[in-house]
Amino acid sequence: MVRACCVLGCPSGVKVPSHRFPGNPKMFIAWKIALPSLKRNILNDEELKKCMVCYLHFKDTDYVTMDYKYRKLRPDIVPSINLMSTNVNLLKEQEDKNIMFQHSQEVGILKDDENWNARSSLSYHRELNLSNEIELRPKSTCFYDIICKLRKKQHTLFKQMLLFRWKLKQAEKKYTQHKNTQSLISKLSHTQKQFIRLKLRVIRYKPKILKMLCRSNRKVKALACNISKQRKQNNEHANKDIF
Repeated sequence: MVRACCVLGCPSGVKVPSHRFPGNPKMFIAWKIALPSLKRNILNDEELKKCMVCYLHFKDTDYVTMDYKYRKLRPDIVPSINLMSTNVNLLKEQEDKNIMFQHSQEVGILKDDENWNARSSLSYHRELNLSNEIELRPKSTCFYDIICKLRKKQHTLFKQMLLFRWKLKQAEKKYTQHKNTQSLISKLSHTQKQFIRLKLRVIRYKPKILKMLCRSNRKVKALACNISKQRKQNNEHANKDIF
């Protein structure tokens, strides 16, 4: 974010992760109560909504890791650390002393010391931020790619398993509903029935095989009908010859 932290006495600079005041009215009031001391006098809530609070005032547990790089602040979190509300009077006294000694010869030395302290604190907080980011990342990006590939394979296997179950149900329906199979099964013993069921489970493409069996049964029926018709015709011709 572009703006600096609005908490009074916060040593963080501009280029640090920071958060706006929440849009939720309840959380906005909670943040307002948690931050009694600000760097400048804010007249209304509209100005306060534009203020920023840096990451130094939140715990590591207040964040949620979105993926292996980024993290997000939880919606029900309030700033709780490094608020510096107890040191407001001391900071005001220091500001008054600095105003009194503005025209003295020691101003340059004081400014150098303040700049050095600010730079050291900024470098420390930047290092702390980098260490937090490194902890959130995995050892290597290749692990993330492998996890994505494994998830895709798992998804495809799950789809194949569902399709296989559907085929198995369709095969069982065709197997049980067919008249010829029902008549054959009724004549078999219990062990023979179990053996046939186990064999059907082993078959990979059950519906196709059952279609082939049904077609072969139809062909056998057609041949039987043709043979019976020919026999009837032969019997009729034989009876005519006799008479």
